[in-house]
Amino acid sequence: MVLILLLAGCRLPFSNPGKEICPGLAIGVLIGEDTDPIAQEQRNGYELALEEINQQGGPGGCQLSLVYQPESLAGSPNQIQKAVRSLVEEQNAVAILGATGNPASMYAASLVNYFSIPMLIPSAEGLHILPEDNHWAFRLSASDDAYTRGAFDMVKQELGAGQKVVILFEDSTAGHDIAVSAVSAITQAEMELSGYFSYSPEGVELEKLVEQIQAAQPDVLYLYFSQPDQVRVVLQAFRDAQAQMPLMTIAHAGGFVSRSILFAEAGSADPLVENLILATPWNLDPASSQTAAFLHAFQARYGQTASAGVYTAAAYQSLLALADALGKDLAVANVVSGNVELLRSTLQQNLMAYQGETLLWGKVAFTSSGQNQPAIELVQIVDGSPVVVYPAGESVQRPVIDLGGVGQDKE
Repeated sequence: MVLILLLAGCRLPFSNPGKEICPGLAIGVLIGEDTDPIAQEQRNGYELALEEINQQGGPGGCQLSLVYQPESLAGSPNQIQKAVRSLVEEQNAVAILGATGNPASMYAASLVNYFSIPMLIPSAEGLHILPEDNHWAFRLSASDDAYTRGAFDMVKQELGAGQKVVILFEDSTAGHDIAVSAVSAITQAEMELSGYFSYSPEGVELEKLVEQIQAAQPDVLYLYFSQPDQVRVVLQAFRDAQAQMPLMTIAHAGGFVSRSILFAEAGSADPLVENLILATPWNLDPASSQTAAFLHAFQARYGQTASAGVYTAAAYQSLLALADALGKDLAVANVVSGNVELLRSTLQQNLMAYQGETLLWGKVAFTSSGQNQPAIELVQIVDGSPVVVYPAGESVQRPVIDLGGVGQDKE
């Protein structure tokens, strides 16, 4: 995409004496391929936020522009390096948003520390995404150990200690991070790990893994797969085996919260989707005034039949937060004419001190290592709709416990 600098509205000193203009501000976006449904959900959120920000005059009166750079679905380090370098050195981006996948987010987070450019990560949550000596990457979502701990606290609350748990996860860095976190949470909740399986299409046949899971007779099945296509394959394998599902099936975000999975499948007779419990930052209850305003704006742009999901809202909120942080001291940074390095360092300091309110995560404040620490929610698909089932203070109802594919409320 050709970078267009939009010049409008800002009356601040710039390069030429006697002239007062405002440079357009380029925000780089690392995003998945066009065929990736999660990337499309994110793009919708970014574009909606961009329109809203610029209609309101932009941060400090300066209009924003977005510069998209592709990441590969596999998170190729070479592709991410090329994309980040282009955004920093060719496009003069003041900040970076993204990426879509966990591997790409991890590589990019390391690179932005090298290039000294702030990066805001909307939804990736793996343990190793933020570098150990991180100063420039900021993550809005909770880390995966917060989700696994919350999930098994809920299981213990509903089913008691001593439950047998099987973990099935994608054979990737993110998948292994999630699985390790889940094992720790299972141990803390005084439960028994009775199966630990990774899957990739090039590895063990999925049908055999399903047979092994069935043989373990778990009370709880914990799933992690990052892409909707993977989720479809896994769910189909359980369908084909006519598998007897455990009391609870917990799906850790990733591909499971893509709208192409939830709302193409939900509402069917298939309990594999209908009774999934999702470890996710979901807070899209239309009863909330903030959520209602977001959904109204989304449908005004994309049509009355369109529906926004977690990835759309996460991308939308991340750009709003970035613009908010950028606008706080934009005038100070612009005093030095055309100094993009000053803009970046000013924004980095603003993010370190950021205090904001977000659609999905409530209050946002970053630790010194760039980690936000929001409360997590567990959501279940009940009668075709997502409802919060944990924690008690936020829940609409208690989880539906699926006994042999027939849902019934636990009293």
